[in-house]
Amino acid sequence: MRVNTIKKIIAAILAAVFCFGVLPSRSFFNTLSAVVKAANADSLNEAYADGTSLMPIGPAFTVDTLLSWEPTNDPDSDYSRSVVPLADRYTGFTVNDYANPDAKLMVCSLANSKHDATNAQGQESFSSYAFNYWQYATSFVYWSGSKRGQVVVPTGEFTDAAHTNGVPVMGTIFFDWGGNSSVVENFVRNYRSVADKLIEVMEYYGFDGYFFNEETGVDYTTAGNLRSMIAYMRQQRPNMLIGWYDSITDSGNLSYQDAVNGSNSGWVSAGVNEFFMNYNWTTQDVNTTVSTMQGLGKSQYEAFAGLDVQQNCMNTNFSSNYLLNNSNKLKLSLALYCPNSTMGLSGDGADFHEVERQFYVNGGDPRSTSSSGWAGMSRFFADHTTIISAPFVTNFNSGHGKAFYIDGVKSRDAEWSYQSVQDVMPTWTWIIDSNGQKLSGAYDFEDAYNGGSSIKFYGSLTANKPNNIMLYSTNLDINGSTNIAVTAKNDRGLMKLVAYYGDSSTSSYANCQKATFALDASSGGWTTSNVSLASLSGKKLYAIGFEIGGTSNVSDYQVNIGRLAVTDSEAAAASASNARLEEIIYLDAYTAEARIKWNGNNASSYEIYRLNADGTRTLIMETPNTAYYIPNLVRNDDQADVTIEVVPVNANGVRGESSRFTIDWPYENGDTEKLSDVTVPVNICPLAEVTGYSAQNDGEPAWKAIDGTSENGSKWCATNKQSGWMTIKLDQPRTIKRIRIEHAQYGGEAQNMNTIAFSVQYKSGNNWVTVYSTNNNSSAVTDELITPVTAQEWRLYISNSGSSAWGAIRIYEWQMFETTERNRTDIVLMKFASAKNNKGASDTFSLTHAPTGSTVRLYLRDANGNYTQIASKEAQSSTVSFTGLDYGSDAGRVFYTVQEGKQEESIKLSTAFDAEPGAVKYSINVVQPANGSVAASATSATAGTTVKLTATPAEGYTLDYFTLDGARINGDTFIMPARNVDVSAVFTANAYSINVVQPANGMVSASATSATAGTTVKLTASPAEGYTLDYFTLDGERINGDTFIMPARNVEVSAVFTANAYSITVVQPTGGKVSASKLSAFFGETVDLTAVPDEGYELSHYVVNGAANNGSSFTMPARDVIVTAVFTKVAEPSVNLALNATIYYFNKKYPDYAKNGPQHAFDGKMSDREADKWHASGVNGWVAFDIHTPVANPILKIYHAGSAGEDSNLNTSSWDVYILNERYLTEEAYFNMDRSTQNRVCQIAWFWKRIHVTTGNTADISVDHIDMPEARRLFKINMRKTNQTGYPYHLNVYEIEMYAGN
Repeated sequence: MRVNTIKKIIAAILAAVFCFGVLPSRSFFNTLSAVVKAANADSLNEAYADGTSLMPIGPAFTVDTLLSWEPTNDPDSDYSRSVVPLADRYTGFTVNDYANPDAKLMVCSLANSKHDATNAQGQESFSSYAFNYWQYATSFVYWSGSKRGQVVVPTGEFTDAAHTNGVPVMGTIFFDWGGNSSVVENFVRNYRSVADKLIEVMEYYGFDGYFFNEETGVDYTTAGNLRSMIAYMRQQRPNMLIGWYDSITDSGNLSYQDAVNGSNSGWVSAGVNEFFMNYNWTTQDVNTTVSTMQGLGKSQYEAFAGLDVQQNCMNTNFSSNYLLNNSNKLKLSLALYCPNSTMGLSGDGADFHEVERQFYVNGGDPRSTSSSGWAGMSRFFADHTTIISAPFVTNFNSGHGKAFYIDGVKSRDAEWSYQSVQDVMPTWTWIIDSNGQKLSGAYDFEDAYNGGSSIKFYGSLTANKPNNIMLYSTNLDINGSTNIAVTAKNDRGLMKLVAYYGDSSTSSYANCQKATFALDASSGGWTTSNVSLASLSGKKLYAIGFEIGGTSNVSDYQVNIGRLAVTDSEAAAASASNARLEEIIYLDAYTAEARIKWNGNNASSYEIYRLNADGTRTLIMETPNTAYYIPNLVRNDDQADVTIEVVPVNANGVRGESSRFTIDWPYENGDTEKLSDVTVPVNICPLAEVTGYSAQNDGEPAWKAIDGTSENGSKWCATNKQSGWMTIKLDQPRTIKRIRIEHAQYGGEAQNMNTIAFSVQYKSGNNWVTVYSTNNNSSAVTDELITPVTAQEWRLYISNSGSSAWGAIRIYEWQMFETTERNRTDIVLMKFASAKNNKGASDTFSLTHAPTGSTVRLYLRDANGNYTQIASKEAQSSTVSFTGLDYGSDAGRVFYTVQEGKQEESIKLSTAFDAEPGAVKYSINVVQPANGSVAASATSATAGTTVKLTATPAEGYTLDYFTLDGARINGDTFIMPARNVDVSAVFTANAYSINVVQPANGMVSASATSATAGTTVKLTASPAEGYTLDYFTLDGERINGDTFIMPARNVEVSAVFTANAYSITVVQPTGGKVSASKLSAFFGETVDLTAVPDEGYELSHYVVNGAANNGSSFTMPARDVIVTAVFTKVAEPSVNLALNATIYYFNKKYPDYAKNGPQHAFDGKMSDREADKWHASGVNGWVAFDIHTPVANPILKIYHAGSAGEDSNLNTSSWDVYILNERYLTEEAYFNMDRSTQNRVCQIAWFWKRIHVTTGNTADISVDHIDMPEARRLFKINMRKTNQTGYPYHLNVYEIEMYAGN
């Protein structure tokens, strides 16, 4: 919860950030200069300067604040900088035939939509922009805006993540479209001084250059000064990045060229090395750019064709053919504008990575050269790797998570997003090959080893047909000490490490040699295997992968990989020292914001922990920095103080000597209510589904208005729409009492983009009935109580979406509630409250920083915890003062709340007051008891004062209770009475608990549940069927016999049972052969069965001890078993469902369609080699077809060239089979579309889900049994590699048949 000032610091990010109308260009900040003038130009962090928050924010400057900047006058300088150096990296062998290693990819991303109001180090949220596809990027533009100035410096977390992956980062310099030219003139007037400061800022904050977004028309002199600034920066720092948006010409005119040409090439000559071309380029523009760049003696790949994907993400019309040469490779580089639009298609943080995979790898194999639909960036760009030397350690930590794990144990049970600790993620997501069933790969946010995620591979395995997974590109010299450590879970002994190696003559991954290494089997917990590569010493490691498979079929397989470490020596020991508290602000009696620092040595990162009363640790966060902001530091109820520990981690992932400090917490339990106890009214809209809408941007769909968050630009947006609607259906009829709409300004956009006129309606019969309507809204939030209505279907109808020139519907959140309760008002910090206890009824109270117009209420609390209101006042200004109060004569606390607008009252905070002047103090006499000592917080006190007692038990004893004048008191405090008192305590001898942990496969009991030290305790075991007691354990350690002597501590006892072994006899049946994976097995062990049918037979089922067995494995019972199988004769499929199938679309208009089109693959004819086949030259073919009868688990039979007597070398080698992805489109919906829309769907890749892949085929007639439980009738086949050797672009398919499967 942020306090009021923070809530008011909303970044001045206008429509250009989120949602554009039709303009002559992609403008960014059309009113930035006006906003900057209104800002506090002298404040680098307004909330910090105001004392309302310690949160560091990303730096931003006007020319004046830039020139006066020094690290010492920037309170956030140590917290918001990057500390990770730019890693070297290597371009490996290309895996995609069309990827151009020379082409570059600029990612110009709105990574942080609220630069001025977001923690520069990270967020406490899982749904965040955790970009991971750095391997394709060559530069990253931190595209954000600030009310504090034109120069926006990247936050350290994104620079750290980029640098870890070898990607340089640019800050942004904005001059807004249609802005005042004097702003630019002032900026470049003393350009050398400004440039020197820009370079100083860049080097201090650790980023790599600047991107100029100059869309203000200027005169020739100003344009010349700006070029001189760029030339001077290039001279001073030859290797820095300088990016430029194609906006003004060399003469200063605002004129978008969509190219580098004679009108704007002066910027390149001056020193721009990344030129971002405007978006409307054509083939002619591309060719002009190439010739212009070459004429300047520059690489053509320093020019970037701009691609705006903000609104429609993967549905953006990408005219990639304009950019491709005759080899289907890019002629220029590419700049992506706002690829963070993937957030708009993501349901949560985990789904974000799947959408990102579609965007960058087309959701599949980075080797794919498919040109249908959205191709993915891997189609155009070579991947890069930073794994060029040891050590390399990854925990597959994607930079955010639902929790944070340390060595496989959950240490922080809360969401987070801190990109600074992002690891190098896999180079390829995913390259998986198998001649059998293929596994799928994904990030797993439900389990991790270190961080918030691991990777998992899951699915079914075919016997003797392993999955080969290429994971990381490397370029690493192997020596005699090179070791790879793999930490995995549940691999069942089926996973092996694969090293792809070679020498300087190796030219591709296909030419690499492969070394396969067995790993320790893991089952249940995380297991680390260490593999020495000494046998490959002197070779070059080019890639790391895994092989997964076995001799038996396996279903429902999943392995998680949590850590991969390549080392060749011991890393220097890391240490942390002088950990210390820099600043703290208390939010209530239990939580605070804090800034902490420490000194570090030889550490790559630091883990920050809070120590708990029971001796355990709770992770706060990990960081590579030595300065950290804690947004929510919690004091546990059972602790008086808070101790922080900083643990360093070296380059090999080994933890070193830590440093601790303790915060002397000034508040006690009960001094305030708890912020953590505040309940938020339940918004029921996330339980609904969107049933319709008038319009939406593909990257900002209607369902984003009911996803429960407005963070990261999450909203429904429909560009250029003045009116429109969306309808939803709740999970059930519900009674709605309150509605809340968050408009554009709430999300950080301009006020004139707020919805002006709209209605909320429910459906009654066939009619829409209005429950709330307004025609003159200007507020960022509409929050209204309505007459309760019970309904299931609702509509938000917008009749005027706003007055901005960038017209669009913008709804960040539509919320509805079943209660009338509203959110609590934000607190006003206790540091701004003061109270004085004067004589009689003349006591005072003062509160500063109160919201004007809010109501402040004062309360006193009695000994039973009941509150009585003593005063209230409306704040006429930010300071509210009360006089004439009477707190009584004794010391105590006065509680206060704030209530603003329609919100509920804030929680009760408090401030202390002393006793009235001249009040009598009474003595406190401590009587020391046996078996311990007692201390009091004071030797005397006035009546009403709270006195705290502290006990120190002798060894072997525990405090039972404190006493006041011989009577027992509750807790460790008492209210001083109006007399002298004696205090003491009672201690009792410890009885330590005996906790019985019941193990698997048996039961354990102990002779007692607790005992004093030295007592003999007896244990008893009862094994489960099929098991025998092996030994008992005490605190996890094996003990001899069945008794132990009780130590002076609480203990856990358990036992280990081992399974009994039984024999397996295999009886061979008629029609085939059967084998078992072992001839004896322990009780409970899995035994795999393998069947090899004779020709003309197929397996029906296995038989175990006379009973039919479900599946190809069984669990060993507690007895010997006999296994066999039943084979049945194969019945040939009889009905070809694909005969005369309806063809919906295909990828090429053939020169002679009637003779060679794909319809010939479904006509049942093969006699004529010229006319009875689907044939083409120069194309990998695909076709979408309808077999009219839905079929599950179909059998696909394809007649290739050899089946008709042609050369078998012309047989198709590889193909994919797809069905509609019903997440996006059902078959029913498809068949109800018009034919032109159907044709377009056929061409868009993400509408389709791949269900089967065949590779390496040599057969003349191939038969595929496709695992597809749901019945479908519409299929798409993509013949990817159309022959074996010699003729890579010939397609020859005589017949495609499909039969019903089992």
